[in-house]
Amino acid sequence: MNIVREILEDAAKKEPDKRAFLADSKEICYGDLAPLVEELALRMHGLGVRRGDKVAILSPNSLDWFAIQLAVAELGATLVPLNTRFKKMELQYILKQSDAATLFLVERGASKAYFETLAELIQGFEECGYNAVDSTEFPRLRHVIGGWRLTGLIDVLRSVSGAVDGSFPLSGPEDVVLMQYTSGTTSFPKGVMLSQGQVVRNAFNLGERVGLNSEDVLFSSLPFAHVGGSVLTNLLALTHGAGILTMGRYDPKRALELIENHRPTAVNGIDTHFIDLYTNPALDRARFPPVTKGWMVGSPEVVRHVIEDLGISRITNVYGLSEASPNVTSSLPNDPADVRCNTHGKTYPDMEVRIVDPQSGRPLPPNVSGEIIVRGYSVMEGYYNKPNETAAAIDREGWLHSGDRGFLNEDGYLVFEGRIKDVLKVGGENVSALEVENVLLSHPNVKLAAVVGVPYRRLGEVCCAYVELREGTDTSEDQIIKFCAQRIASFKVPRVVRFVKAMPMTESGKIQKFKLKEDAMSSAVSAVDPKRK
Repeated sequence: MNIVREILEDAAKKEPDKRAFLADSKEICYGDLAPLVEELALRMHGLGVRRGDKVAILSPNSLDWFAIQLAVAELGATLVPLNTRFKKMELQYILKQSDAATLFLVERGASKAYFETLAELIQGFEECGYNAVDSTEFPRLRHVIGGWRLTGLIDVLRSVSGAVDGSFPLSGPEDVVLMQYTSGTTSFPKGVMLSQGQVVRNAFNLGERVGLNSEDVLFSSLPFAHVGGSVLTNLLALTHGAGILTMGRYDPKRALELIENHRPTAVNGIDTHFIDLYTNPALDRARFPPVTKGWMVGSPEVVRHVIEDLGISRITNVYGLSEASPNVTSSLPNDPADVRCNTHGKTYPDMEVRIVDPQSGRPLPPNVSGEIIVRGYSVMEGYYNKPNETAAAIDREGWLHSGDRGFLNEDGYLVFEGRIKDVLKVGGENVSALEVENVLLSHPNVKLAAVVGVPYRRLGEVCCAYVELREGTDTSEDQIIKFCAQRIASFKVPRVVRFVKAMPMTESGKIQKFKLKEDAMSSAVSAVDPKRK
């Protein structure tokens, strides 16, 4: 049984004229999407793509990306999304470590640098629509499909694959359809293997919590190269027959224009995307559509602004990680606003969440902070070709150790408190960077905030806050420090505040703290501890 094929055929029969996808003036309805996906699967099969093969894709959000994702799933091959911000070393590592057999490459409008990089990596590669590859560096890689200044990946595939007659064996729920590479912090990224049954079921579960249906159009700024895009946007909408509205590359101004002009009924994203909406000077609540639902990952202050400033009254706050397919908990549809602001909701009936002591592994009672661990259908199949890392992440009882800190309250709602390693040690006291960031975000002039630790002779380390102010506002370092001092214990208050015009961000909209840490170590140490050498 191929779940993706069944969902597509069902949607095509029920509402063939319903728009399934719109991005950058390219759109398709469900009646046309189902046959297109089957055609692409047949064409890939004709080129030699088989069940279990790894198919990499390097492209911004597009109809081509969406259709190729679904075609790969029908074939039972494994999609390997590549971040469009990857540099040469990252592309080289993932293409090789994943054993990618086929690479779909960026379409027209992308930087020529991608092709120059691949020409350096892959012997015989040229900037054209199709390359049959025989590379000693990448012995498994057979095809590169795409090119610079071409009309699109689908057109290239059609031009090189020949006839589409024939058939292919359909994949099943157990087939690994997505290999999501995690962001490496202390080592190279690891390929998270997720099966078709896991990601489709996970997307459906969240869609039920959100209240999505075939009448909805979901707007998303999330890149498809991340699970928030490929699973919790594309498959989330697909499993409920909803439409998808997105853009090739994220741009805050363009995001607001798309929402106002196309009037979606649901919105998703991380806190950065929503902050960009409600702090946008061009925001006109009279023109903003009556969106009431969607999902987000956000701190209490950001969720509250989304509810009050944007009017998205039933927004769902979620927690998850790539290794869990990825959604673990979410708010319930009728939860009060305060619950959705201050917690990340409950787990699903077919999953378990437990809080344990990070050192001993001992389960902890309600309202006691520890490591979040997860067990159930959504836990990954493992890291590709990394048995030691897999064994370190999933214990013998099947619990996935997230490396995240949080607690369950007396009602079973999860409160996420950040990464365990994102805890500062200030004079013997543990300080959660996320807690301090939430205080900073409650300041009316603060748009974004991030906290890192800097060395301090007497206390070991102290908080250094990086702040991006809202447009048109002005606040001093002393004012920020006094604001925090009125709300949190003195050892948690930042000793130095650095204002930035724009935070360094990942493609998915997360703040790159390692860059802030580098800056803090080089320039902020003297400000906080002049005697330290």
